[in-house]
Amino acid sequence: MAGFNSFLSSRGGRRQVHAFPFMLSFASILIITVFGGLAAQILAALPFVSVFWQGQLSSLALVPAFLIIAYVWAGGFMGASVVGTMKTMMLTVLLFGTGAWLWWGSDWGTYVHWWQAGKITLVNHEAGLGWTQGIAMLVGIVSTQAYLQPIFASRSVRDARTGAITAGVLIILIGLVSAWIGMYMSDAYPNLSSPREAIPQFFLMEAPGWVAGAACAVILLSIVMTGAALTLSISTILNRDVIQRYTQRFRGEQQSLLVSRALILVVIGIAYVMVCWDDQALILHWAFLAMTLRGVTIFFPILFYLFHVKPISERWSILAVWGAPLFALVWTWVLLPLTGIDPLVVSSAWSLLALVLGWWVMKKSSQNQHEESR
Repeated sequence: MAGFNSFLSSRGGRRQVHAFPFMLSFASILIITVFGGLAAQILAALPFVSVFWQGQLSSLALVPAFLIIAYVWAGGFMGASVVGTMKTMMLTVLLFGTGAWLWWGSDWGTYVHWWQAGKITLVNHEAGLGWTQGIAMLVGIVSTQAYLQPIFASRSVRDARTGAITAGVLIILIGLVSAWIGMYMSDAYPNLSSPREAIPQFFLMEAPGWVAGAACAVILLSIVMTGAALTLSISTILNRDVIQRYTQRFRGEQQSLLVSRALILVVIGIAYVMVCWDDQALILHWAFLAMTLRGVTIFFPILFYLFHVKPISERWSILAVWGAPLFALVWTWVLLPLTGIDPLVVSSAWSLLALVLGWWVMKKSSQNQHEESR
């Protein structure tokens, strides 16, 4: 499947590629940002791996890393689709079963306590940041090749629509049940070592052994599949949009396959090092940061291409593609604690402003040339 860079190139033709020489910039930034999402998946897998094995983090992190490699090598994207269907069915059963258990096992006093504590309201002091993070997730999803691959690879438009709607509904329900479990475990077991231990410990402490084992296996499989999708996304971008664009040496089918597998090993290796380097990081911190960086890099440029807002000045286009994610990183580490404003807002404004200015510069230049030709 073609990457975003190939798609943009095909939309504009050869002349458009030269007018927008930031194709390599797209690849570079997207690769960097997807690594954050991949690191988040390996972090998310650690509590479930520790259910089956005990050991140092560096050893435990090898398990999801090798599982992702085996998953991608064994079946690739189409293999992921078959197993993904089975995983979705099992996850749905687990979702509704857990939700029903929580509903019948909690009294109204618990919900009143959560409401008074501001845990189930959208108007508390953290609501603004939460809404922005939700928008970051939306923008990040529509800007990420890994999430669009299942839609474009569907057998028909109907299947693509059904799959997209089903996935959207399940994501919301899974998020609600996960938050529900987190609030329950916070009250019942306030001394948990880490928030990411809440879900596996919930099943271990509150469910029968066979249910706990099945639940941990299904969730671990889901995490591995998401990591595999992100890994395929990075290797596709590197292989098709960087290596094959600038050399013909690896364009044969066998050579391309070998390069893709080598890239998968490199990608997983880098993500593994990131996890070992920052093992105390929050999963959502990596996830939302990766979504924000991907979204501000490609969202507005894609919109400009799709709606034929062109041409755009080379200088301003590069400022949009490189400036927005770098601005988001600086804002996250330096200015977010001081201002409380999510980096998605300011970096998106930077990207949009740079592209609009680039379009205006080219429009004025074209008008001046037209007047001079008269």
